[in-house]
Amino acid sequence: MGHRAATVRVALVAAVLGPAAGFQPGAIAASSGLHVGMLGVAVAPPTALVLQPQQVAGWRRRTVRARALARLSSCASAASEKPLAAEAPEPGGVVIRSFCEATDGAAVRRIFSDGMNSMTVDGFVALARALALPVAAACALASAAAAGSGCGPAAACAAGVLPFVGFMGGVLAYFRRMVRAYVAKSLTEDLLDIEAFYLARPQSHFFVAVERAADATEQVLGCVALEHKPSDETYAGWGELRRMSVSAAGSRRGIATKLNEALVAHASAHGLKGVFLSTSTLQLAAIALYVRLGYTQVRTSSLYPNFLLKDAVRFVSFERRLSTP
Repeated sequence: MGHRAATVRVALVAAVLGPAAGFQPGAIAASSGLHVGMLGVAVAPPTALVLQPQQVAGWRRRTVRARALARLSSCASAASEKPLAAEAPEPGGVVIRSFCEATDGAAVRRIFSDGMNSMTVDGFVALARALALPVAAACALASAAAAGSGCGPAAACAAGVLPFVGFMGGVLAYFRRMVRAYVAKSLTEDLLDIEAFYLARPQSHFFVAVERAADATEQVLGCVALEHKPSDETYAGWGELRRMSVSAAGSRRGIATKLNEALVAHASAHGLKGVFLSTSTLQLAAIALYVRLGYTQVRTSSLYPNFLLKDAVRFVSFERRLSTP
């Protein structure tokens, strides 16, 4: 009796789902030993249900396609949702909305990487400024020593200039390597699966700024993340502002301000005590922006402990307390 009941259930499921999965009713009945009629099921001695490999492969392809369509549907919902920041964008205007991997993932990672790599020259200038005087003094001593040992003026000059140029080139290569390592590390951490890291947790979030054309197509111009830190010793119950990035096409258009407004509104609506962040002295425009947006500088720390470099690049920490509803 148990075998018959189980077989009936298999047949009913197959009869219902078979056409959707690409199975022929006749093949289902033949392989299961059942005849499915309009008024019921006549049960025969059960046999194994045999599925052809091409039928299984087809079912898998349709399942993957259905999941992809469902994900695109959720992205379409995110694209049409009303942002937390009050807006009434005109056609062709900038909209702040939730991140969607299918439509935004590649652009967000490119904007973040480009923004970080653009800091290479700024970092080199900062380090060169801090090291220029001691290195120039050392090279001048080397040049004087070369001249004192009987070298001609050209050789003495080369003895001072070439080490200086080589050292500065090494500083540039070092900072470029450091920035690239940071970008690669970020792309394997929270930016690897943005939806799982940020959107799966209600108090965290990831916003994108998109420019909507008249034909409803979108171009991602910037992004920002809010990470809830419930167990942080200093900022328990706060959120950290991360990954604020704006593309070159979106610069000087107030996009960072709009992204921050959406982030703060989300944090306040979810009961967070405040928002904190860290940036560096290489990003003077970002420091000015956060001060203008109401963040308070609370501390600074050196990126390099070496006494020659301790003031070359410094981390700057900001916070903004929120009045939760």
